[in-house]
Amino acid sequence: MASDASVAALCIIFPLIGLIFSYFYYRVTASIEVNPVRRDRANSKHLLNDDPNTKMYGQLYSIYSKIWEGAHSFLYAEYRYISYFVVGFSILILLLLGLTDKWSNAIFTMIAFWVGCLTSVLSGLIGMKIGVFANARVALAAKKSLNDAFYYQFQSCYCDGVCPMLNGCSQPFCINLSFPYIL
Repeated sequence: MASDASVAALCIIFPLIGLIFSYFYYRVTASIEVNPVRRDRANSKHLLNDDPNTKMYGQLYSIYSKIWEGAHSFLYAEYRYISYFVVGFSILILLLLGLTDKWSNAIFTMIAFWVGCLTSVLSGLIGMKIGVFANARVALAAKKSLNDAFYYQFQSCYCDGVCPMLNGCSQPFCINLSFPYIL
């Protein structure tokens, strides 16, 4: 049977490996510059620098900027409603469990609820940022070839799946490690 130290090591090493791969894939995807002002200065092999259709790049950047702004507006509005729900439901958890069980159990259950909510919110934010970030870059890659588009989409999907998953796994693990020291 595995010792606690070996399980803890695995729970730390594998997420770090995943973060390293995600960062590498992010850098590859980020090599496609969407901003036409920066694009003119970039010496990127991934872009069609000899393409005379510069108006299309300006339109793409405008659409990308609007999607980025709209996605963030949506998320922040959603987070406002989520915060109302979290506060209300936390009070309900605290009162119902505190009155029927120990108050310490109620407090720890409420903390666990907060950690779950925070994990969910951060995962949504990370996923939305990665998805919007990769959207226009994959469209530019598709202009060059479908193989390039698939290549960049695969790498951004890896980041979009791995980063929220690592967030979802690492937060409860860290809380679990810290509880013995709190009690």
